[in-house]
Amino acid sequence: MNASVQIVNLGNEGPIKLVQAITNILSDDDERNTFREECAMLIKDRNATGLIEKCLSKRNAIFEHKNEETVLGCFLILFHLLNILSTKKENLIELTPQICQQILENGQNCEVKLKVVTNLYNMLPSKSSFQFKVLLMIVNFANENKIISMLQNLLLNFDAMIQNWEIETEEKRKIYLILSNAIEQNGNASLSQEYLMKYLDTFDSNDKNMTQPEVKEAAVKAAIGAIKSPINSLVNHQNILEIAPIQQLKKHENYADLFELVRIFNEDNFEAFLNFSKKNKNLFEKYEIEIKECSSKMRLLSLCTLASQKDSISYSSISS
Repeated sequence: MNASVQIVNLGNEGPIKLVQAITNILSDDDERNTFREECAMLIKDRNATGLIEKCLSKRNAIFEHKNEETVLGCFLILFHLLNILSTKKENLIELTPQICQQILENGQNCEVKLKVVTNLYNMLPSKSSFQFKVLLMIVNFANENKIISMLQNLLLNFDAMIQNWEIETEEKRKIYLILSNAIEQNGNASLSQEYLMKYLDTFDSNDKNMTQPEVKEAAVKAAIGAIKSPINSLVNHQNILEIAPIQQLKKHENYADLFELVRIFNEDNFEAFLNFSKKNKNLFEKYEIEIKECSSKMRLLSLCTLASQKDSISYSSISS
């Protein structure tokens, strides 16, 4: 039986169709008979929660099925049952994370598991805190199993989505940091830096969490990223010097020189950069920053600044 049925057409037959689909997947006759009988009792008692738990107990067998369409279909029907419980919001809030944890318990068949949980995410009430929790699980799972690229379309629209969620600042910080690290591992340094900046921008100078080591570590990482790719900051209209955790580096004995280099890239000129680089070669080595590359980028930034100040630029101005 193909379990990939349209949810809107399931009606009251949903539980029966799900049990039939899973029964057909199970290979052992005794296991099939026991499963069918136990599910029949749960359906008779209208115990949707019990039926969901019973079907989830066979998740490994479902994921081992060769037909991906059938796998996705089984879980779509199961999520339909979960939706029946949505009249009792506390049930939905309690069951949803449990279901996700069981589905994502290991990295086997990781791609289809990601599709399954993404389907669940899309069926949950939008702008809800537990929809956000499911997204956290999705991103973490994709990152751990190196399939973050599967979420590319989601990540492109993520910033607009997060503004609509009913979540606290701390939760926003968590997802921004997770996304930054995950995207970096996927090789997109520019987008990773963008989310890291969004994370840092949630702090202000009076925030007591500013002193946490992970905040300082993120600020240092963002500063290095801004130095290595200053053009991105310019294009995205990011003034990194205005961000509180970056400002904090200015007063730190270990990072004051790093802050000064960021300041030069944002506010000063090529000559200032040359003078700084001659006196602080160790700093470039410490953070694996190439002076030659920085020099070229600083020239380009200086040219952009010059262009913004004048209607026309002479060759002699460029060459100097």
